[in-house]
Amino acid sequence: MSFYNINGALVYARPSGDQWEQVIVDRKGSNGYFQEEKTSLNFDSSNNPRIIYYDSYDRDVKLAYSSNGTVWQSESISVALSFIEA
Repeated sequence: MSFYNINGALVYARPSGDQWEQVIVDRKGSNGYFQEEKTSLNFDSSNNPRIIYYDSYDRDVKLAYSSNGTVWQSESISVALSFIEA
C-alpha cells in the first residue's frame, strides 16, 4: 500500500511476516513534508511497485518506482492534452 504518514512523507508499505515494512519513498517541502494528497499504487509486469502521486511542493505529478521496494527513484510525468473542436 502507499500513503502519507503522520509526518506527511510518502510511504510504501508491504507485508513482512506478521508485520508491515514501511519505506519512505519521498519527503520534501518547506516543512520537510507534502501536504496530504492521494496516491495510486500499481505493479509492473515484474511485480515491482510503482506509485503515482502529486508533489505539492513542486506542484507536479510524479511517478516513483523501485526494483526492490526499498530504494526508490521518482520523476515528473508530463501529460499533454489535446482539445478537438467539434
